[in-house]
Amino acid sequence: MIDATQNQARPQAACYPGFDAAFEAVKERIDGALTGSPGLIRSYTAHLAGARGKMIRAAALLACAQGEDGGIPADAAELAAAVEMLHLATLVHDDVIDDADLRRGIPTLQRMYGRRTAVICGDYLLAASLRLAAQVGDRERYLDLRLPDYVGRICLGELGQHLNNGNLELTAYRYLKIIGGKTAALFEAAFYAGALFFTEEERLIRRYARLGRQIGMIFQLTDDCIDFESDEATAKKPVRSDYEQGVVTLPLIRAFEQDPAFLERARRGKLARAEVDERVRASGGLDDARRLSKRYYDRAAKLLGELGAPGEKRRRLTEILDRAFYGLKLQPAAKPGR
Repeated sequence: MIDATQNQARPQAACYPGFDAAFEAVKERIDGALTGSPGLIRSYTAHLAGARGKMIRAAALLACAQGEDGGIPADAAELAAAVEMLHLATLVHDDVIDDADLRRGIPTLQRMYGRRTAVICGDYLLAASLRLAAQVGDRERYLDLRLPDYVGRICLGELGQHLNNGNLELTAYRYLKIIGGKTAALFEAAFYAGALFFTEEERLIRRYARLGRQIGMIFQLTDDCIDFESDEATAKKPVRSDYEQGVVTLPLIRAFEQDPAFLERARRGKLARAEVDERVRASGGLDDARRLSKRYYDRAAKLLGELGAPGEKRRRLTEILDRAFYGLKLQPAAKPGR
């Protein structure tokens, strides 16, 4: 239930009384958009409603927007739904590019209905995302978000990855630039959007945005490692597939740097997947990627501490940071030093 009397940065705006209520509203908004789309496309979009994913970006936006009293503006929930819908659009397009069969534990649109249909559905989801964002009551906040700029950064990151497909000479520096667009930009947008509802202090808003970017980098580096460490049943998506699809990620880049003979064999196309996995581990490629992720983690933890966030807000943001770092390891035995 929305409480219009909650005191927030914009006191006149309706608010949800707490995080859980706002998060449920986001789920309902997304499900409504997917199952209530025009008849021509509804069967395709409704298929996606069967698996929402973790909705970590929406959770981040809501946590950043949460006020001192625990309330969350209704407009923040609208933007959180828009961010998740945008993320879903990128996943549908990614699955076409990667020729993926599984996503979030269910068959992909491109597997079920074909690549052309999936591309059009992804385009529709992008339009649906922008429509949700445009429904925000506070137009000034919507314009401040600069959502088209973030969409552009995501697209450039995706294009950078595509243009470097199969590029065994890809450097770590260039790779980090790519994931800074294709993954970290949307995390940054979520944190930035949430902060806009919490404060009008520009310096503090920028800190939230930087925190989101750091967490986005961690999230992608963890995902890169999962491709070498996990199985499809656990990850609920294809794993051990990046190399076959020509996607060169940081663990592989580091392995090539440490083992020139391994790089030469890759150039000749003489590597079986089992050998790739073994050499990436043996050369320290996975360890190097984890160490870099840990450095981002430490920076993010420092930024989080500087926000001065109240108890519940800090706890939720810490959970998001830890989830990005640990990935599928939901119950870590020991947390890294902070």
